[in-house]
Amino acid sequence: MSKLLFLIVCSLVLLWGSISFPDLPGMLIMVAIVFFICVVIKRIIVGAKEAKKIAHMDISEQYIIEEYEVLDEKTQKYASTQVSNGIYSGSVSSSTQFHSDQSIWLKNLDSGKEQKAQFNSFNIDVRAGHRVLCVWSKEEKKLIRIINLRTGASSYCGEKTTEELEQGTKFFSAFSLAIVPAIPFLSCFHAVYVLLTYIFFNAHMGSSVRKHGFMLLIVDGLLFFWAMTILEKIRVRPSDWMPYMGVGIFAFTNIYMKRLDAECKETVAHNKVLDEYLRNYISLI
Repeated sequence: MSKLLFLIVCSLVLLWGSISFPDLPGMLIMVAIVFFICVVIKRIIVGAKEAKKIAHMDISEQYIIEEYEVLDEKTQKYASTQVSNGIYSGSVSSSTQFHSDQSIWLKNLDSGKEQKAQFNSFNIDVRAGHRVLCVWSKEEKKLIRIINLRTGASSYCGEKTTEELEQGTKFFSAFSLAIVPAIPFLSCFHAVYVLLTYIFFNAHMGSSVRKHGFMLLIVDGLLFFWAMTILEKIRVRPSDWMPYMGVGIFAFTNIYMKRLDAECKETVAHNKVLDEYLRNYISLI
């Protein structure tokens, strides 16, 4: 099916090229476009296969799970105040931030090695004598989960929990991402970003997320040709760009909302698989 779609797209592009660019330089341009399409489609297919392979990979191959004993725990809580002076209004405002820095000495129960862990963005409820299970991501090379085996409490290490991901709103995030590419001609730079992010790199993305990157590329291309059409006018007014930006913001917001939703669903599904694996792991300890 993918090969048939590929042949249809290439045939349509070559047909359009033979009509629009009958000369040799035009045909060379079309050959370059077809080659580019080949690369993009190949990366999409390969990325989907790699994502499927990772989705079915054994959890034990993606994470390092180690058990520790808490030797000592100290938490330092303090507040910091920032004062700012308004340049034009002359008013003075201040804001106070509360901090909680936690340091824990841990002993690896397998190797006997002791190490110190420092947590600033989050804290965990432990005390000396407790045993904790630490889960490290091999790909991201960071701590993603801490489970207190004595109390059963689990920490997502500052990341959103599964429940927070399922309940989170995505409209404002999608709208903020849609504003910049909707500005005239900035869609070209956005297209480069999409190519690097969704097509050529980050092969671990699922196919449901990657396909929205392809949709973003299509909108970028349509907006570019629309902008060129506007510039062909003898006199271009600022009001000529209002429909352009309105359509761009609407299209990008819609696609980004769907992309964020697909990304959220993949993360939630992965978290649930990991949680189930950890529950089974703990039951065997």
